[in-house]
Amino acid sequence: MSTETLPPATRPSTRSSRAGFFSRLGPRELVLLAAITAAGPLTIDLYLPAYPTLAAEFGVAETQVQLTLTACVFGLALGQLVIGPVADRVGRRLPVVVGLALWSVSSLLVAAAPTLALLTVGRFVQGFVVAAGMVTARAILRDLSTGQNLARAFARMFLVVGAVPMVAPFLGSLILELTSWRGVFVLLAVIGVLLAVVTAVLLPETLPKAQRTPVPVSRLAGTYGRLLVDRAFIAPAMVASLAFAGLFVYINGSSFVLQEQYGVSQLQYGMVFGAVTLSLIAGSQASSVLVGRFGLLSVLRAAPVIGAVAIGSVFAVSMLGDLPLPVLIAGLVVAMGVVGFAMPAASAHVLGAQPAARAGLASGLVGVLQFAVGGAVSPLASVMGTVTASSMTGLMALLFAASAATAFAVRADAPAEESPATAT
Repeated sequence: MSTETLPPATRPSTRSSRAGFFSRLGPRELVLLAAITAAGPLTIDLYLPAYPTLAAEFGVAETQVQLTLTACVFGLALGQLVIGPVADRVGRRLPVVVGLALWSVSSLLVAAAPTLALLTVGRFVQGFVVAAGMVTARAILRDLSTGQNLARAFARMFLVVGAVPMVAPFLGSLILELTSWRGVFVLLAVIGVLLAVVTAVLLPETLPKAQRTPVPVSRLAGTYGRLLVDRAFIAPAMVASLAFAGLFVYINGSSFVLQEQYGVSQLQYGMVFGAVTLSLIAGSQASSVLVGRFGLLSVLRAAPVIGAVAIGSVFAVSMLGDLPLPVLIAGLVVAMGVVGFAMPAASAHVLGAQPAARAGLASGLVGVLQFAVGGAVSPLASVMGTVTASSMTGLMALLFAASAATAFAVRADAPAEESPATAT
């Protein structure tokens, strides 16, 4: 349904009418937007339990299998840079529906890949097109509301989105009990078709033609460049990106460490992955409470320090002798909880330091940096050929330490974020 077909009471032609539409945005609409966003992490996580199987089937080293995840992550990063401005130019519905349809097609191509090289290329394409859902879902919520209503909507949506990394490896393990790794990507193709159809039927256009902004590529690149050399932006952005890279190291290496080094089954791996991810979700939900009690900058600086100490201690135990599995899991639970409450604090600091006119662009660039840094760093855990508990936790500890050091370079005098009432 297009913008023009919306009834007058819900047509989002002005900020006030969009706020009115948002006030009637119910659980069904929020779940749809969450599902569109969750397609990204689902693409990343669903096939993780198949890593050892892929390495054996294609006769390659673990490092080469991990590059399939790196390719997907770089596709997500590039997709956010490209599709975000497209959604500002042509509206929200078209990019998300086309992106979901292409996600389905690319998933089928990955399922049919005869070589690991073609699978890797397909994973890049998957990441690029699925970024459309991640970008446009956030933009739609911004179209519909501001301020506390927007914050509450994002929090509610995250309860669905945050559950995906917890459920996906477990679901992937169940699928692998019934079929091959190719069946995992066939399932993604089916989900893509269903989401594309439901989105085309239920999602209205939220960006009127009069408010669409065709930004020249040259101006967009210049704005990105200025942000990358702005200390008020890059310091807190890198705090989040380095912590997020620690999360990616865990995602990329945990399948090999848990299944091969510790001998857990695919089903047990999914359960452990879910428990660790639950800590991430809890940390994100606790973030606002911690910021309210201790202050934004204090949380931003303390979080990566705690993470570095926790996972660094696990690394030290691994270097002294055998690392018990419960100790490894405990360290990962603490570290991921820290990531959960560090990243919202860093993102809030970034946006608070930017004028309202470019807050959306700054938010998108933070997301790109997180995926780019995470995708570039995570394969380093297998630089010696095999991912071990020591190499995984050692790299995570290094990344948390770098995040902590960067946090102390964040300016304490960043300007406060403009309120929606005063922003122009």
